[in-house]
Amino acid sequence: MHLILSLAVKKRYTVRYLLFIFSITLFISCNKQEEDIKNYALLNGKVINHSENIIKLRDIDNKIIKEIEISTDGSFNDTLENIVTGYYRISLDKESSTIFLSPGTDISVNLDYQQFDETLIFEGNGSAENNYLSATYLKNENMGDTLTYAYLGSLDEASFIKTALDLKTKQLAFMTSQLGISEEFKELEEANLLYTWANRMQNYEAQRRYVSGDEEFKVSDEFNTFNEGLRLDDQSLANLSSYRNYLQNYYGAQIASDENLSKDYSLNYIKLIAKEVENEALRNSLLYANAQYGITFTSEVQPYYDIFMASSSNEEHKKEITEKYEKLIKVAAGKPSPKFINYENIDGTTTSLDDLKGKFVYVDVWATWCGPCKREIPHLKEITEAYKNKEIAFVSMSIDNPKDHDKWEQMVAEENLKGIQIFAPNAWESDFVQDYSILGIPRFILIDKEGNIVNANAPRPSQEELTELLNSLNI
Repeated sequence: MHLILSLAVKKRYTVRYLLFIFSITLFISCNKQEEDIKNYALLNGKVINHSENIIKLRDIDNKIIKEIEISTDGSFNDTLENIVTGYYRISLDKESSTIFLSPGTDISVNLDYQQFDETLIFEGNGSAENNYLSATYLKNENMGDTLTYAYLGSLDEASFIKTALDLKTKQLAFMTSQLGISEEFKELEEANLLYTWANRMQNYEAQRRYVSGDEEFKVSDEFNTFNEGLRLDDQSLANLSSYRNYLQNYYGAQIASDENLSKDYSLNYIKLIAKEVENEALRNSLLYANAQYGITFTSEVQPYYDIFMASSSNEEHKKEITEKYEKLIKVAAGKPSPKFINYENIDGTTTSLDDLKGKFVYVDVWATWCGPCKREIPHLKEITEAYKNKEIAFVSMSIDNPKDHDKWEQMVAEENLKGIQIFAPNAWESDFVQDYSILGIPRFILIDKEGNIVNANAPRPSQEELTELLNSLNI
């Protein structure tokens, strides 16, 4: 009996012991799992020869998601919480670079700001992917002009196709030759190279037209077969900029090819995105990418804003675009125009908008460095000459940097520019430019005799719609 009892007691304690060991093992295992599941990345290092003391980390939308402070000894160290796997940009002063981050990345870098690209070498978990990106940038930089639109646009169709394919093949071979990169990165980078190639293909026709001067140039029917097999709804690539650019180019080409739709490209673009793109993440991304600038270019601000707000589900995006809308609605048709006051005239006097009351005023906001602006010059000369005896003043407002004042004077003289030539005092920061929320040039604005806005995004001189608009106003 004692033996049986003793065995029973031993058995009971053995079971308890095993349960205790199992519980401890389970506890340790659970904690280990929790340690392994990380939603953050670590970034540290040291910088020398720098002037700014903040490293900025930007996402695909070019939003600053983190500012990392550099200590007095040049070191920096930060934890990047809630990181999503993908490509980011780090910038310091005027230098920047693409980096790849994912949960669990733990990398360090020591660099010399004066040799930013050459010294951008990473160590740690995730270093293989980022060293590949740094090496790729240097390889592309060493290729010189062969990646520029000027070179690619100079090639005939057959030569271009071969060149674009060779570039993709060599870049893919370089990537696959790298040691230590993760399968996750490899898969994403393969897609990045594929859509980088697709974007080159998509842009070729416009580049060829521009470089050759042949506005009628068209690629062959066979050329566009490059789109076959490329997906328009791959959610896994929503945070890949090359993929997003491809979709922008793809849908943008549909708008540009329709003469009626292209008259208000921005408005019709978001209409198409709202209608065609079902994936929420992709739709939000494409809508926002266009709206940051598109809402300032459309002549139909209210419809544009309404479509954006109804189609986007990203509250942060909607808040930002609402702020732009509230500013732009103040310069809607019929509202009093913001004024330029005492802007320097090419003849040495000054000119204000109020000086021109009693006439319609057509304002061309431009700069000497702006290619599209300069392409409008011959057309603007024709319009100015055609309406020289009418009740309309043609004002060309340069927003060149003050340091380029001489370049402005020189171009006005060399091109024999007519009309009223004025120089905005603070370039992009000038009051008139800021009040109209101008983010891109050339920009044309039509103001009536009383100083009220007719169209804050008026047609360009090269467009027939401008003559139609001026004639409709009995000018």
